[in-house]
Amino acid sequence: MVRAGAVGTHLPASGLDIFGDLRKMNKRQLYYQVLNFAMIVSSALMIWKGLIVLTGSESPIVVVLRFLPYVGMVTIIMNDYPKFKYALLAVMGAYVLLKRES
Repeated sequence: MVRAGAVGTHLPASGLDIFGDLRKMNKRQLYYQVLNFAMIVSSALMIWKGLIVLTGSESPIVVVLRFLPYVGMVTIIMNDYPKFKYALLAVMGAYVLLKRES
């Protein structure tokens, strides 16, 4: 019997053993994971190229940040204060409902 503190024991299953998870998958699951990753990467590239066409710039993210430098601070505030996030969502929802054109 191997003790818990003995040399050569494995790490706990806390997500650090990704190759072990890959070995447990059958071929169909592995292909699905590879295709899913490829779809995420291709979607990000399509969004990036779309922003390049839309803004007419080689670096569209810099253009967006130049016009809206404090959006990141709003995101941080919304993560730190969830009640502020819900209040802001309620105000935006009310604005959309009240200002809707007929």
